[in-house]
Amino acid sequence: MDANLQQEVTTKQHKHIPLFPMLLVIFLIFQLAISLLILREVRILSSLQLTARNTTNITAGLPVGSKAPSFTLNNTDGREVSLSDFYGRWVLLMFSSPSCRYCVNLYPEVKRYVDTLKPDDVTFVMLSTGTVSENKNIKIQEAFSFEILAVQNTQFIEYRIPGTPYFVLVSPDGIIKATQYASSAEDIAAFVLSAKK
Repeated sequence: MDANLQQEVTTKQHKHIPLFPMLLVIFLIFQLAISLLILREVRILSSLQLTARNTTNITAGLPVGSKAPSFTLNNTDGREVSLSDFYGRWVLLMFSSPSCRYCVNLYPEVKRYVDTLKPDDVTFVMLSTGTVSENKNIKIQEAFSFEILAVQNTQFIEYRIPGTPYFVLVSPDGIIKATQYASSAEDIAAFVLSAKK
């Protein structure tokens, strides 16, 4: 075979890269990226659970009547927000994680509670294990009107949070009045109403 003809055949073979292998490589890279994000969330939650297990005398939620531990965390705009910013008002804290399917499934119920059932004298604040940018995306996607703060392991430990989603009601003077899980807007409303009596 002529050398020029051989070079032309080789060049034509390299010009026509099949589409399927390229799509397969792109798909595998996408799957790897998703797996790495999930692994990050699992490591965060595993770290929280391990720390909680290694803490002596830990029970679900701080006892009613305890002083709510203070915190200063970043909101979805990167601005620092402290628990003390809400003193003088009832505050309902929701501990949440973007990787928790129960939390994500509860988002519509949380929105319904805040938009239609929440008393005017209660401020709702979500404490999320997500990053500031993840929390901002959640706030936009779910059309939430309340603060979402990027929580750290410290708050889960100090508040003795057994899992997510978990709610803590703090009185206007900074005292914990109730803690519990909830699965609907009505559960949240009943929890707040009974604790405020």
